[in-house]
Amino acid sequence: MLSVGAMGAGSVSYYANLAKEDYYNNEQEPEGVWLGTGAERLGLKGVIKEEELRNVFRGFSPDGERKLVQNAGKMTGEKSRDSGWDLTFSAPKSISLVAAVADEQTRQVIEKAHFAAIRDVMKEVENSTITRKGKGGKIYEKADIVCATFQHSTSRAVNNEFLPDMQLHTHVLVLNIGVSISDGKTRTIRSENFFNNQQLWGRAYRANLARNMTALNFECERVGDSFELKGVPKELIGEFSKRTEQVKSQTAGITDKAEKERVKLRGRTVKNSFNREELFKFWKEECAKQGFTAQTVLKLTDRESQTEKSIEIETQKCVEVAVSKLQAKQTLFTEKDLKFAVLEEATTHGIGSKNAEKGAAQFLKNRAIFAGERNGEKIYTTDQQAAAETKKFFAEKEAVEKAQFQSLSNFRKNLETDGYKVIGATFTNAKARDFQSKTGIKTATIRKTNAEIKKGFKHKTNAKRKILAEFKYATHQISKETRDKMLGQYHKPETKAINEFKYATWQISKNQRDFLNYQVEREQFKIDEKTVLILDAKISERNREIKTIISEIKNRGGKVITVSEILQANRQEQQTREAQANELSNAQEQTYTLNQQR
Repeated sequence: MLSVGAMGAGSVSYYANLAKEDYYNNEQEPEGVWLGTGAERLGLKGVIKEEELRNVFRGFSPDGERKLVQNAGKMTGEKSRDSGWDLTFSAPKSISLVAAVADEQTRQVIEKAHFAAIRDVMKEVENSTITRKGKGGKIYEKADIVCATFQHSTSRAVNNEFLPDMQLHTHVLVLNIGVSISDGKTRTIRSENFFNNQQLWGRAYRANLARNMTALNFECERVGDSFELKGVPKELIGEFSKRTEQVKSQTAGITDKAEKERVKLRGRTVKNSFNREELFKFWKEECAKQGFTAQTVLKLTDRESQTEKSIEIETQKCVEVAVSKLQAKQTLFTEKDLKFAVLEEATTHGIGSKNAEKGAAQFLKNRAIFAGERNGEKIYTTDQQAAAETKKFFAEKEAVEKAQFQSLSNFRKNLETDGYKVIGATFTNAKARDFQSKTGIKTATIRKTNAEIKKGFKHKTNAKRKILAEFKYATHQISKETRDKMLGQYHKPETKAINEFKYATWQISKNQRDFLNYQVEREQFKIDEKTVLILDAKISERNREIKTIISEIKNRGGKVITVSEILQANRQEQQTREAQANELSNAQEQTYTLNQQR
């Protein structure tokens, strides 16, 4: 399992304490260690020191002498920095049980297998990590990451009546500092990938862990989208899963994954201090009551040595089984669906995540049939007839959407002919770009539109320049036109293309060009009684952003109409025209019949 959570600026003490003490009074868990190419490039290797972690957590160099990012040290207030993200990898309960009951040597081997699986996944995480540079952060590039890892052996206690369950897990703290691959500079990193790929990386971790446990001669069996070690009693797994059952109870009835994660975090109890030696003694005694001991663990691996299997053949088998199970549930699937299915099946084939994803990619390339696109994602199948039917369905759907966008474009043109300015708003940037390209309506996200409308239209002119311009104009040293030039207000905003042409041909300065481009962008959000906002979203009283944008537009005299209302009006108009055409046709037929009778 993989959970992802943001580390608040105020949590520096909590995470820094991990570097010097654990949840136990006496013996400590394994010391925290640095991970990631970015950490190495900053000189952070081996065991984590508390002071170094505190400094890097706050955005400074390990010695605290220099800033690594612009907002270093801003740990409070509205603009406090995002310190990083806690990626917590938890082993299946059967592995935690085996590690708790086994002898010290076996436990260490299992813990190494767990950490090796994490290390492999974090390479994928690093390869997908992005930072931004340039004016406005418009240039995206890859960056190496800085991670602090801490391994623990217990879950959180459900309440004070019970000792905590065993739960082998590792906190990987991805600090908000990326080391650019191109120029070696340090910048903050983007966090979307951590949340968007949470399920993918969680499955990759389990596939790698299963591979490592298989190499230790344990046998793995699938349980849902995860796996357990064969031979570990299910009764024991249930008995030592009190925290899991508590989370299930707290999140019952919640379907939104993000909300589930928030409820889970809110429901955490504080980890109390326990004596590590006494905890392991207690766990062993409880397991021994049900006949599960260190000797039992050894017997789990005391099976006939598995013959060396061809990874290529085993990968093919894994993909075949995964596709078969996937197609039994759904005829159509996306690349993501296939990846998930193959990674889940990989836990019983011992091939790891890299081979599983490679096998899925080869299947898509060589055997899957492309059947169209849905919400921007490519759809595949293995059935020729299903592919043909799906392509027909999507073609018809595309034709309907094209007609709808044409209706919206015509609606815009009619309003603009009557002197109105038409703008659009949607929930996401991707939808905004798509909506604008297909309708010609200047569109932004609802959030950005709200922010820009509230911002107003005051242009930030250099204070000294403004005072100088006004003084020279007031003392008749310059004309009004020259003053306006100095203030960047001499040229009226046209289009960005025209502004760029004038700049390229030396008609305006760089400052004037930037100001005019700014004016062009801002003109979209200047709201008055001749403004119509087309909202590509359902109006909901519960959605604060939608309520705000409607209020802001109407308060300034503008009008708000939804896409569904426009399309509904078009349908009604079309139905009226068809009804009128039918009436006219019937009247003509009756006239013709009467003439024939005469």
